[in-house]
Amino acid sequence: MTPRRRQRLTLAASITGAVLVAVDGTVLTVRTARPLLPAALLRSPAVGPALGVLLAASAAVFGTLFPATYFL
Repeated sequence: MTPRRRQRLTLAASITGAVLVAVDGTVLTVRTARPLLPAALLRSPAVGPALGVLLAASAAVFGTLFPATYFL
């Protein structure tokens, strides 16, 4: 597969995924009868930033470990 073809295929897949998410907006707005974490807890001043730090730390670990295993 040529680099140009791979680039076009990646672009097509990205656009298709974006369209699917835009059309099916229920993925982000689904509310369950008994959520795992109550909404009031997530709106707490301490929990929101803590989840942000957890997300950043997990992204940093993944960003470090994935290239390390590639180069090893």
